[in-house]
Amino acid sequence: MNNKEEQKIIDIHDLVTVEVAKFMREIGFNKPTHYYYLTEDYIVEKGLKRVKLDSRKLNHNRFEDFVCSAPTKKTALKFLKKIGLEK
Repeated sequence: MNNKEEQKIIDIHDLVTVEVAKFMREIGFNKPTHYYYLTEDYIVEKGLKRVKLDSRKLNHNRFEDFVCSAPTKKTALKFLKKIGLEK
């Protein structure tokens, strides 16, 4: 499956909430994602955003504090298990 197909099949209901995204950032989540949250109005209105369709995933957590990567719930659980916070 190519990057473009992968992006099309992500349902926004499969993504973590903004609160969970902030928590994931705090505990060290740094994996690339297609989606991200802006937690403050900046150039565009705050909320859930997506990288351009033909763009690759990015680690949004490496940017400003008001930008949080929005992983899928499955990815978040895998990360939590990996660091020992979920059994």
